[in-house]
Amino acid sequence: MKKVIILLVAAFFAVAGASAQQSNAIGLRGSYSCLWIDGWSGEISYQHSFGVHQRLEADLALSTQTGNLTCLYQYKGKILPGFSWYAGLGVMGGYATNARLYDKDDLRYTTQLYAFLAAQVGLEYQFPTLPLQVSLDYRPHFDFSPNTPVMHPDFGLSVRWTF
Repeated sequence: MKKVIILLVAAFFAVAGASAQQSNAIGLRGSYSCLWIDGWSGEISYQHSFGVHQRLEADLALSTQTGNLTCLYQYKGKILPGFSWYAGLGVMGGYATNARLYDKDDLRYTTQLYAFLAAQVGLEYQFPTLPLQVSLDYRPHFDFSPNTPVMHPDFGLSVRWTF
C-alpha cells in the first residue's frame, strides 16, 4: 500500500510538472491578406498547448462583409531563450458578402461560403517577465475551387496574453 501511495504521488508531480510547461494564449492577430478584400483585417486568436512542442490555434475574424474561422495544428521549436519558430497545417472556412449594383435602384447582395486548406510558419517571442507573446507569421490559404486563384497569401502580427 505504501508503494502505491508513493507511486501515485510521483505520478501526480510528474503530471503537474508537465502541465506547468504548457501555456495557453489569447489575443489579437492583425493580418494583411489578399483573400476577398485586399487589405488589413483583425482576428481574435486563441492557442491551446498539448505539450511543449504541439498546440492548436483558432482565429476568428468577423466584419460586415466577411467572416472566417481558421484552425491550425502547429509544431513549435525553440531557437533561443524566449524565441521560437512554429509551423502548422489546418483548415479555414467562412463567408463573403458582395454587393452588386444591377440597375439604378437594384442593389443585390450575394453571400458565398468557402473552405480552404491553410498552412502557417512563423517566429514568436515570449517575454520572460511578462505573460506576453508577440509573433510574426506567413499563412497562405489554398483554394481548389474553379475560377479562383489557387493561393491567397496572408501575413500576420499577433500579440497574445499567455496563461
